[in-house]
Amino acid sequence: MSHPLRSLGIMESRGTSTGSSSSSTFADAWRAAADSAMATVAGVLTDAPFGPATDAIQDYRDTLAAVEALLIAQRKRAGHSDRANEGVIKNSGRVSKGEARRRTKRADVVDKNPSLATKLTTGALSTEKVDLLADASSKTDGAAATDVELIGQVSNANPDQAKAIVRKFVDDHTDPRDRDTRYAWQRTRRKAYKTRTSSGMSALIIEGDDESIDTALRRIRRRADRMYRADGGRDVISAKHQRSHDQRMYDAAMADLGEGSPATRAGKSVAAQPSTPSNRPGERPVMVFTGTLSDISDDSSTLQEWKCELIGTGQLPSAVANYYRCISDHAAQLVSGDGEVLWQGRTKRTVTAGQWLALVVRDNGCVLCGRDHPSCEAHHLTPWNAPAKGETNIDELALVCVDCHHQIHDNRLTLTFDVANRTWRLRPATPHELPPEGRKPQPDLAKTIESRSREPSGSRPAASRASVKAT
Repeated sequence: MSHPLRSLGIMESRGTSTGSSSSSTFADAWRAAADSAMATVAGVLTDAPFGPATDAIQDYRDTLAAVEALLIAQRKRAGHSDRANEGVIKNSGRVSKGEARRRTKRADVVDKNPSLATKLTTGALSTEKVDLLADASSKTDGAAATDVELIGQVSNANPDQAKAIVRKFVDDHTDPRDRDTRYAWQRTRRKAYKTRTSSGMSALIIEGDDESIDTALRRIRRRADRMYRADGGRDVISAKHQRSHDQRMYDAAMADLGEGSPATRAGKSVAAQPSTPSNRPGERPVMVFTGTLSDISDDSSTLQEWKCELIGTGQLPSAVANYYRCISDHAAQLVSGDGEVLWQGRTKRTVTAGQWLALVVRDNGCVLCGRDHPSCEAHHLTPWNAPAKGETNIDELALVCVDCHHQIHDNRLTLTFDVANRTWRLRPATPHELPPEGRKPQPDLAKTIESRSREPSGSRPAASRASVKAT
């Protein structure tokens, strides 16, 4: 039987050296060969251009991660427990307990699906994405490890969008009773405490249930967005803003805590004592109800009984869902047995609000970085005042966060949807796609945009071409 690493094409045959030589001699030989190869690689990369060098380093990291995962999986099949494997990994004294556990979990998903190791070495998947699949596999009884559609979506998405894809997969595979149990477990263990980071900064850590934390985060992001606009917004280049994005988020969080937000009231959940919901488009929560043809053929079935989820959070425990049914905007969609969206509807008559709601249902959040929809704006794929005359309809719009929106316009880029690969991509805009007196590109953002355009974002939902009319 061939060695598992040879199947990756990264290990040459060693002949009979493992059998005829002592283990210590063999260990000395392979370590010397590896050290020599590493010294050569390090020497070459030191003199290489920065961009290509960092790409190569990431490729090598992913390859080594695949090798390690296969070795750990081999030990596990030989009877060694996860704890024993974690102990070996930590023996060097250079790996934390959490990192050892993450590597062991990565080996487990690779053991369930060895093709993931191959995808790591070929660049189809990064170590970060395999770790997302590993975490999802542990929460879905291994389903995520072998789901071809999920793996393909994660492969084509950038890391930020991949997190959202995996989160939705786990949510869809969670039994409602388990969701209620998890919510109760999280509520009993909610806490906040002060700690100090490795850089010497003080930090406030707040742990709780998904809904409460997401609600608090949305409030903070809305306040930070108002600060961004007050500081000049898109009319001022990022380098000239008086605060960075991280600084605005800190200032917004401190201001929100100072007001005594619902998330900080002792012993009470956000759902039990909510703040007054905003009526501005994009700031209200959005709840989507999804039904099938069999649901509408059942006379006793009602919209409230359809599967529902809160955009940005996912499916909610029953104790929280009832509250959000009262204060959120509602959208409904009809799907086939295969999950293809057949129809979408909305509850708003105003065209602007209706279009926004349709975008939120379709895109969920920023199509480039995955930030949630309250942080987003509707972006014209072709500016309405460009020579190409872009139109304000659903097919010509996409959700992007303020930062990504700023970067697209400042760098004269066009956002397009690749139908074949179901991914969003950025490319330089043509002259007829640029509005009059467009902003000049910002050199400090050029590399960020270029890297995002090389690495595709998350897939566009099946109903992305469906039009939404005012009723």
